[in-house]
Amino acid sequence: MADDPQTIRLERLETGETWDYTKGKPRKTYVYVCKLGNLELYRDTNPAFAGAIKKGYEAAENGEARQSNPYNAFDSCRGGATFARAFHKYWNRGYDSWQTEA
Repeated sequence: MADDPQTIRLERLETGETWDYTKGKPRKTYVYVCKLGNLELYRDTNPAFAGAIKKGYEAAENGEARQSNPYNAFDSCRGGATFARAFHKYWNRGYDSWQTEA
């Protein structure tokens, strides 16, 4: 099933090393990639956002409505962005990527 071109998958790729000043030693750095076949939907250092994209894609694939987004898009009390709004955005990005593929 992993070789199925319609299966969305998350990959963790090692990108090198950086110095960890809190521990006083080097640590590995990674980038997370969300792929559909050979199409790259997302690439960043935050695996949680890649998971939100995957959930949005799978929701669209299962025929759920766009309003079924489980993340609330609200701002902070000072009007700034919140992680909830960021997850909402990435879930929608996954949902929209399925719409463009279909």
